[in-house]
Amino acid sequence: MKLKRKIENAEKIRIGLFVSGNDGGGVRTSLLNLIHHVDRERFIFYYIACAPGQLVDDMKKLGLTGIVLGRPLPAIKSDPHDAQSGMLFTSALYGIAWMGSRLPGLIRAIQALNLDLLHSHRVHLHVIGGIAAKLVGIRSVWHIRGVLNRRSLRGMAVPVYCMMAKMFGDLLIANSMAVYQSLLQSAQKKTVVVYNGHPIEKIRREQVSRDFWHKFGVPDDALLVGLVGRINPNKGQDFFIRIAKRIAQHRTDIRFIIVGDVAPGQDAYCRWLHNFTRQSNLDKYIVFTGFVEKAYRLYSTFDISTFCTQDTEACPNTVLEAMAAGVPIVATAVGGARELISHDHTGYLVDSKDEEMFSDRLLCLLENMKEAKAMGQKGYHRAVAHFSELRMIRSIEQQYIQLIPSESLA
Repeated sequence: MKLKRKIENAEKIRIGLFVSGNDGGGVRTSLLNLIHHVDRERFIFYYIACAPGQLVDDMKKLGLTGIVLGRPLPAIKSDPHDAQSGMLFTSALYGIAWMGSRLPGLIRAIQALNLDLLHSHRVHLHVIGGIAAKLVGIRSVWHIRGVLNRRSLRGMAVPVYCMMAKMFGDLLIANSMAVYQSLLQSAQKKTVVVYNGHPIEKIRREQVSRDFWHKFGVPDDALLVGLVGRINPNKGQDFFIRIAKRIAQHRTDIRFIIVGDVAPGQDAYCRWLHNFTRQSNLDKYIVFTGFVEKAYRLYSTFDISTFCTQDTEACPNTVLEAMAAGVPIVATAVGGARELISHDHTGYLVDSKDEEMFSDRLLCLLENMKEAKAMGQKGYHRAVAHFSELRMIRSIEQQYIQLIPSESLA
């Protein structure tokens, strides 16, 4: 591929961050960390967003300029557990039409911003981003933050996605080995693993006191077990409540904290959780906080943190935040959690269907808080060594540099 321009020694590499516009969760956290700490002597970022949204506003606050293309791709309405759902196929067809309609605008945006590289941050943006980059003559990076399946790909089969990656992607960044292994070999050849990074010292420094829980009626002497994440079935809040029901039969001095707002389309599930809590006579023991700004500040108040995801999660930020806060974790052994947690050293990993073992592991730590605190400190040191935001950012910067031909930097 012939590049549209060569980068001289003193020039900054101009990078377009291709986003939906209202991205949340790990995408938002990782992107804002990258923008805030990137080497500004070597790189300059611009945004290209499908639609206005909170992430665009956040990037503007950090000094970025860019272009908003138009309307976003609508969310899938189908049942996430229905692999045969016709809605997935419909979504795939709509996605193709959407990409075709947005391609000319994306090409114009790349040219207007005079980009050297396009870094796309959602799987449904990768293909259109790769095609546009090829047509303009620049490199493209596809950042994959979810294990690939028909749902995460909006109905596209994994082999089709990997074929597109081979044709149009210059580099794929997977945020865990779980993501890497969900790719076919043809795409793996273009893939590097860069784990999510977190501002570890900031998480340690910005903590709230136990007084925060007074408004929820939590006694000062209660032990706290926390679960942080948006309320939806895959996050396993129902699993967590069943664990609480088991433990409450043995211990009455423990409070189970569910932190997070309701994911779009999951209001019925949230109502069911509250009803299940009442029917199980657990109102005294379970606290629903709803949305909490900067929820990472709560970890220091937890005695134990949990991760209860049932299906898969690529590189769970809640696990990294708990480790950064020095809190031990009991987690379901799914997705990237198996890579972040060192079993029996920084926490425990348990089969996602084994409620009895999960309860036993929690009780084991709750009855030996000295061991639990030691485990939490080991988790903190592991986070510092492997999952800091600066480690992530320097790794990504190195990938950017390697994508620019050596003669352009000579």
